[in-house]
Amino acid sequence: MDCTGGVVLVMGNLPLNIISMKAIVLKASGGVENLVLEDIAVPAIKDDEVLVKVKALSINPVDATLRKNDDFLRLVMHLGKDDQPVILGWDISGVVERVGKAVTGFRTGDEVFGMVNFTGHGKAYAEYVAAPESHLALKPSTISHEEAAAATLAPLTAWQTLVSEARAAVEVIHRLGVAQEAGIPAGGFDPALQPGESRFPLPTDWRPHRTTRIACGAPRCSAAAPAPNRPAAWSPALR
Repeated sequence: MDCTGGVVLVMGNLPLNIISMKAIVLKASGGVENLVLEDIAVPAIKDDEVLVKVKALSINPVDATLRKNDDFLRLVMHLGKDDQPVILGWDISGVVERVGKAVTGFRTGDEVFGMVNFTGHGKAYAEYVAAPESHLALKPSTISHEEAAAATLAPLTAWQTLVSEARAAVEVIHRLGVAQEAGIPAGGFDPALQPGESRFPLPTDWRPHRTTRIACGAPRCSAAAPAPNRPAAWSPALR
C-alpha cells in the first residue's frame, strides 16, 4: 500500500516474443465493474520512449475519482472522444524490454520506475507500458518493485504541497531523512535549497538524471553519481 492509502499490484512474467498483453481497461465511467481485464496489443514505442515490462504498479485515490467521473477523467488524462482503450494509472516499476532509437539513458534489462505521462494517459494498468525516457529513473537495488511503484505520485504530491504550496523550510525535509530510503527520483531534495525554495519539476518533464544530490539525513550522504548518459539510481553513496 502506498503512503496515500493506495494499493500496489504485482504483475506476472511474460514471454519475450509476445505481441499482445493483459490490461485492465475502463469500459465506461462508473463502478469497479467497468474495469475489465482484456487482451490488447503491446504498445509501440516512439524514438524517445522505453517499453517497460511492468513488475508492480501503484493505484492511487485519484484513480478511483477519475474512474467515477467522466468529465474529470477526460480532463486529467487528456482524452479525446475516440481515445480507446482507456487504461488508468501512472505509477510503475519494471524492467526495460526495449528502447527507442533516440534513447541513451537506458538499456534492455534495466530495472526502472517512474510516473508516466501525468497528467495524461499513463496506461499503467497493463503488463507493458510505453514511457518517455525522461519519465523514468533507474530503480535502486535496495528497494523492491513494489516499493518503487509506490514512490512516485504520492511522495511527489507531498513534496509539492510542503515546498511549493506551504513553502515549508527544506531543512525539515532534510532532517526527516526519508527521501533516500524511498528512492524518490524527483529533482528537489537539494541541500543547496534555501527555506521555501523549490526545484520541484513537473512530472511530465522529469529530469532525474540531472539531479546530483538529494537529502538523506546525513551530511556526507549524496545520490550515487550516474555513469555517462545514464540516470542516477537513488542509493546512498559517501563522498
